[in-house]
Amino acid sequence: MEPWGSEPPKFAAGWYPDPTHRFEFRYYNGERWTADVSRQSNRYVDPIGTAPPTFGPPPPSRAMAVTALVFSLCAVAIAWLPFLFVVGAAGAITAVILGVLVLRRSARNTGAGQPVAIGQGLAVGAICTSIAALALCVVGFHLTRVVLREVDKLVNPGPHEVQIDRCEREDGHIVAEGSIRNDDTETHGYTITIAYRLDGDRWETDSVRVIDVGAGERADFSSTSDSVSFSSAAVTCTIDNVFGPAPFSD
Repeated sequence: MEPWGSEPPKFAAGWYPDPTHRFEFRYYNGERWTADVSRQSNRYVDPIGTAPPTFGPPPPSRAMAVTALVFSLCAVAIAWLPFLFVVGAAGAITAVILGVLVLRRSARNTGAGQPVAIGQGLAVGAICTSIAALALCVVGFHLTRVVLREVDKLVNPGPHEVQIDRCEREDGHIVAEGSIRNDDTETHGYTITIAYRLDGDRWETDSVRVIDVGAGERADFSSTSDSVSFSSAAVTCTIDNVFGPAPFSD
């Protein structure tokens, strides 16, 4: 920036950063700086007089307030999601801290007679949005517990005993029949994976669901292969895996 009072020959008439740092922009008419100034798209008149101004620090920026608002909006978007509520809470707390810093800087500058930090409205909006995000984190925490409970039911079906009672050909297909006993003290559902093996090698698999098996009770299940190309090879039926019910299938 040229010293105050000089005529920058390469400057065309237009709006430029205010060399006095009192406003965001000041109009240069091609020969000298004018009293036409602006801040946040609002026009003002600021006579500059003849005395050269004192050049102070650059005017406050709204970058911190904008950053706070962006963090708060992102936090609201993900705070209610299972597992991601932790990230949402971190974003909301960060937004609150940045928003408070903007407001404190504005109050401090006002008391010192300095240019007020811009973006106070954005900071207040970020703080309010962050509070809403923190409330949504409670929903995200609850949904996380629900998902974890459903996954635990899937991978931990509880104590049980399962067996294949019949594995025979019918109309070219292989029919497997068996039963599962619930050895736990509460009711369970099961997803049973049956493997059809041709000469000992896995040929095809199928899954069957058994629901609401009471404590100590036994339930029957059956499965039929899709394939009919077993020819005369020896076919066996085995239990591949036993899981709990599919999540949210109850």
